[in-house]
Amino acid sequence: MEATTGGAPILSLPMELTCVWLLMVERDLSLIFIPKVCHYWYTLVRDNLELQYQIELEAHGVQDNCPVEMSLMDRLQLLRHKQTAWRTGMVGDMLSVMKLPRSSPTMWAFNGNSIAYVDKAARMVHYKQLGADSLSAEDCTWPLPDVGTSLALSLDPDQDLLAIASLDTTMLNGISDTAVWNWKTGVLQKRVGGPRTNMILVTDALGMIWNPKILTDDGLAGGLAVHVVQKNASALWSLSGQSYDYALLMPSFLFEFLEFGRHEVRLYSSRQTHCQSSVFPPAPDADQLITLDMFEFNELVGMRTRRLLISCSKLVTKLQERRDDSQRHVLPWDEWKACVVWASEQTRRDAFEPQMTAGMRYVEQANVILRYFLAAGRVHVAKKLLEFLPPELASINEPEERATEYLNYRQFFNIWALLDRIVECQALETPHMTRDTRAAWLHDYKTLIVQAREQIVKLLTTDWLIAESDINGGDRRLRELTRIRQLYVPELIIRLHAMLVNSRSKIPENVKHALELANIVADSRYRLYEDFANQNGRKLGDYLGAVRQAVLAGLENGGSDPFKAIT
Repeated sequence: MEATTGGAPILSLPMELTCVWLLMVERDLSLIFIPKVCHYWYTLVRDNLELQYQIELEAHGVQDNCPVEMSLMDRLQLLRHKQTAWRTGMVGDMLSVMKLPRSSPTMWAFNGNSIAYVDKAARMVHYKQLGADSLSAEDCTWPLPDVGTSLALSLDPDQDLLAIASLDTTMLNGISDTAVWNWKTGVLQKRVGGPRTNMILVTDALGMIWNPKILTDDGLAGGLAVHVVQKNASALWSLSGQSYDYALLMPSFLFEFLEFGRHEVRLYSSRQTHCQSSVFPPAPDADQLITLDMFEFNELVGMRTRRLLISCSKLVTKLQERRDDSQRHVLPWDEWKACVVWASEQTRRDAFEPQMTAGMRYVEQANVILRYFLAAGRVHVAKKLLEFLPPELASINEPEERATEYLNYRQFFNIWALLDRIVECQALETPHMTRDTRAAWLHDYKTLIVQAREQIVKLLTTDWLIAESDINGGDRRLRELTRIRQLYVPELIIRLHAMLVNSRSKIPENVKHALELANIVADSRYRLYEDFANQNGRKLGDYLGAVRQAVLAGLENGGSDPFKAIT
């Protein structure tokens, strides 16, 4: 906004602030004098670049860290045109920091002049490399992993690597996916499997994850699995099996009741500022530190928290002693405990009753209500109920069968929301789109369909809402679970099939995916055809008719081979 007197532009924000201040101080000041105040203000700053620059700095709340040789005019133009916030660097250089999206990223990592963050609203992972000239900064994006996951980011700008670990919260055992991107080459490495965990890139050559099942001579034990990270290697990370290079075993006293209660481990490095939720205690030197937080939660000890700070330099030295030997090394606690520079422990024995027991009760009550509404076909009411429930319920894993049932409901509604997003995306298509706009829309549309197909297939090929015991005529819960499957498994199958076939003009390979879905439905391992038995639900004949139409659609491009679409 610009105010003018006699056609002259006035600095908008400082002028408005001054006018508001004058009105507040001088209540009897007539509004007729406001134009004069504006004119005098303009006359004062018109020919004074220094004053203009100071006003702009105050208006934007930033500091002047430009090079000394830069002129006032250049500084003023830089501030006005680039519209960036400035901060003081470690060596006094000006660092232009790009503004993050208004959606407030929920997960981010900052390392040196590089930042990576997750924009959940746009379902994207962003990487930016910041510098004095932000116009030349790198800006890379990747689609976010599966919906319904919790994420952990790790950044290593020295190797141009970004790692993101996603936890599948719909599965009780928390299967993790780890993807490592190289933003210079675009190479993507992805590894799937392993227990609930998080990871860090500790040094330029070493990566570390927590592994509760390290194979030792005495059985399985918890510890830190260390991987040698090679740039552009064929296996940057692997969370499955025993494919680590070193293993650092923990002492047995850290986990006194491994088979009882709940245990969590969080691992992060002091060089990754996004994970620092508290102030680090004093270290004996300026060494980089690895922080290992362990939480034990059960009836016997309440909630016990232990923290270990591990010296990176001491640990690297210890590992280098074994570097010449190509065999995998498992280091007992006594062999590497000298690398721990600080330890603490805190116990709350009153934590079990208000959190654990109450949480179990809330999960069971939530399941009863969700079963009732879903079995009655009231999906939207059940969805609203789930939105009101606290997210902490998803972390309760006892009793196992009830916890799994609750996570299955969350899995279903994540898919349901994704299907709604596809409908909304379809509505955005217009015949008057430009080529670039249509290409961007088609990319988003295709990404959503791929996500929906993968998640629905995952639900269909796992034991979704299948109870361990046989259905008993007197067991209301088991009858309701069976009815829910008979209502919504066929619904998801037919909706996915229709979505794939109807999008074939834009995504031709979706005809093949639709016919592959038919093979899954016919597979005796999953017995999905039995879920079409409900008289009030979708009929198996309806689906077979839709499959027939898909086969005919596969012949649209010519040819007489009906199986060509699936080869």
